[in-house]
Amino acid sequence: MTVIVGTLAVKSTANTSHTITVPSGVTPSMRGLLAFGNNDSTWTSGTGVSSTGATWTLLNESQANNMWCSVWTGTGMTAGDTVTITIAGTGEAIAIFDYYTDEYSFDSGAGNVAVGNRGGVSQTTTTTGSLTPSSGQKCIIVALERTTAIPTVVSSVTSSGGETVTQIGFGEDSSGAEPDVSIYFGSFVASAAASRTATITYDDASGNGYAALIRTTALTSPRMPPADTRWARLRPLLVR
Repeated sequence: MTVIVGTLAVKSTANTSHTITVPSGVTPSMRGLLAFGNNDSTWTSGTGVSSTGATWTLLNESQANNMWCSVWTGTGMTAGDTVTITIAGTGEAIAIFDYYTDEYSFDSGAGNVAVGNRGGVSQTTTTTGSLTPSSGQKCIIVALERTTAIPTVVSSVTSSGGETVTQIGFGEDSSGAEPDVSIYFGSFVASAAASRTATITYDDASGNGYAALIRTTALTSPRMPPADTRWARLRPLLVR
């Protein structure tokens, strides 16, 4: 299993187009997860993600009070590729975070992505929406928070089923200027086929928090054909 985590990209200039570079080691057979967000509510829904030879699919895009969040998955990327993010409407300063894996793909559509936000209430926690994974299925947590209380510390991340949550990556814009966004990736393996949510807790409160829970599907490695041993069995007869 390979997991390659990118570096949080801070795009502090308000533009309608931003780019990142796919990190070293990524191959076209991997699946990518990319999340980005801003620190105000003026974003016009309708973003896009593209890169040559790759296919990107929107998993979720929504407003969390004074923050817009967008989560995408891609396939067919190669290390060094340029990924372009476009934002409809006015230009925005955004933070972008990504990772890539050959272990699983990210499921899209109804029942596979469950989103929650703080609804503008100032608090330290954000809870995802609820979904029902299969027993043994890996679930991914994506969380964004907008706060000016730098640095942001993730105090805990829990699953409602009590499974152990493993952090995949975390990045924060620590510039003190826009976009003032942190992004977290984590995972857990469902212990039962039952409803699940996940809750992320930070050290400081704000009204702007987003959290998504995403089901995954394991990628199967191509099976090698069995070795042909016929000549090995015949060789002793041929050399006599």
